[in-house]
Amino acid sequence: MKYTSQDIIIIEQALQTAMQIETNPSKIEGIREVLTKLRESAEVALQSDRDDLLEEEAYSSTRFDYDDSSDPI
Repeated sequence: MKYTSQDIIIIEQALQTAMQIETNPSKIEGIREVLTKLRESAEVALQSDRDDLLEEEAYSSTRFDYDDSSDPI
């Protein structure tokens, strides 16, 4: 499942809220670990998206100039 940037923002906010509300230190640490993993995987996904975009731009900018004229050279 791919998450959008908006999905990631909402999940991150929910985890931060949970950390503020939670009083059990071990649960807070667990939430913090999940939040760290989310941020790391989001950064990897964003970098992958950037790479894909650059690759698409490279292919889309390739132009071929065909001479369709029927005049002999």
